This record gives sequence, C-alpha cells and structure tokens, in this order.
Amino acid sequence: MEVIDKRGNKQANDWQVGDVICFESYDQNIKDFGMIVQEPISGRYSVASLNGVPGLLSGDGYFSDQVNIQYKEINRMIASFKETWDYVEKVKAHLVVED
Repeated sequence: MEVIDKRGNKQANDWQVGDVICFESYDQNIKDFGMIVQEPISGRYSVASLNGVPGLLSGDGYFSDQVNIQYKEINRMIASFKETWDYVEKVKAHLVVED
C-alpha cells in the first residue's frame, strides 16, 4: 500500500468518496484512520477502517463489524462524526492499493 500526497485546490469541506480521514479522541488517546466509501446499491455513504479493524465507523464513533450505519449525504456523515470525535479531518492523501 502506498499513500500519495494529493494536495491541491480542494476546499476542506469538499468531501468525496475515497477521501482518507483521521479521527482522534484526546481523552481516550485514540487515533484512527478511515476512508469514505459508497454502498453501490443504496448509494449511501460510510467510513471503512484503514487500520485493520474490520467494519465501518458506527454511530457511536467506533469501528465495528456489528453496526452498519450509512448516511445519505457525506457532509451529514462528517458532521455526525465531528460531534462524537475531538478531531475529524481529511488527510492530504489518496490511497493506492496494488497487488
């Protein structure tokens, strides 16, 4: 896996599928990464773990394979995560997976 720096003219609120996001909880000393994904049939959005934890980011703010919460709009999803986590920001990177 390789992370390529994709800094450019995008604005901070210009969230899209494939964006890598950093989540931090200062009091619990947790730092995690995820990627915005879109479910192909419903078209809904969620965040998949990039740290080897199976599953999607749930409504309580933790990656889980038991909970599958999806959102109709990316910006609503990010707003929900910002209420749960101390720090939610887009990582200036693009994920490339090669075999």
